Amino acid sequence: MSSRIVVALLPRSFRDGRWGMIDHAKVEAQFNRARISEKDFIEASEFLAAYRSRYSAPVRRAILVAAIVAYSRPFTANNGRVSKRTTPTLIGNPMKILADQDDYMLHARILEVRNQAIAHSDEGRNPVRKVMGQRTGFVMSARLFDVLSENINVRSFRAIVKRMIGHCRTTLSLLNSRLSV
Repeated sequence: MSSRIVVALLPRSFRDGRWGMIDHAKVEAQFNRARISEKDFIEASEFLAAYRSRYSAPVRRAILVAAIVAYSRPFTANNGRVSKRTTPTLIGNPMKILADQDDYMLHARILEVRNQAIAHSDEGRNPVRKVMGQRTGFVMSARLFDVLSENINVRSFRAIVKRMIGHCRTTLSLLNSRLSV
């Protein structure tokens, strides 16, 4: 990933050379979040590197869920836990970082799966209904969520994780230069 592409994703003050007085605390908070995000993406990469189709379904499921959780952290705020030392989410627009439409669609799908079925159990991902019931028992119809049924292409997932790691490293370098002024 070239620096020119990533620089275009950052606020104009980074690009136009008119930095002027910087809000040191804000830049440091962005720097800290970029480092935490890099760690999360590296963790996701390690999980995905361990994934093997020959593993049992429970093991594949666990690895994929762990990778999705780690990958999603930089894009989800920390439930109102405000910190002055970090920003709530990573700076940069994923649509621009992942310039390929298919990569961005996979990114969006991963976050959707995380939000609807892994971190939460939305009914839309787990449709159930009682078919019949008596005092002694009942019959239900259900299609419960299974991350393996999402058919997430692990190779493509690894590729977008790698791009995000690159974005974090470039962002860290740029923010560090701002903090060093």
